[in-house]
Amino acid sequence: MHKLILLLLGTLSFGISLSEVREVYPKAQESPEITETLFSTLSNLKDTDNHILLAYKGAVHTLKAKHSKGIKIKKEFFKDGVALLETALKASPDNVEIHFVRLTVQENAPKIVRYNQQIEADKNFILKKYRTIKDQELKSMIKKYCINSTLFSQTEKQLF
Repeated sequence: MHKLILLLLGTLSFGISLSEVREVYPKAQESPEITETLFSTLSNLKDTDNHILLAYKGAVHTLKAKHSKGIKIKKEFFKDGVALLETALKASPDNVEIHFVRLTVQENAPKIVRYNQQIEADKNFILKKYRTIKDQELKSMIKKYCINSTLFSQTEKQLF
């Protein structure tokens, strides 16, 4: 874990690659330290930069909400994260990775925030586009997540 955090810290001044974010993002779900490091690393990313990284930045904001204390701070981080994620999706509506990132946020969002209206749409979009994904790293990440997700039926999981 420390090695992973050091790797991320080393990229702070040079930026972070999409591949590195894909590797670390799933681990941030349960790690406040990794979440904080990703949050710092992606903080300078602007809305006009890489839309996929912007989606991950939004997702990391929602994880920051999860790991924060205090309702007001949690609400602010979550709201900001959703806004970033939706901005990324609006800029690249046909990007399967952005739909995937939004799905991961929606599945893990507390019910009270009511950020789950697009679960079925994102799930169906991923199922429809999965076979067309050429990036094997992305395809593998989506497969691993979806097979372990409660959102997908056993029949749907076999499509991966």
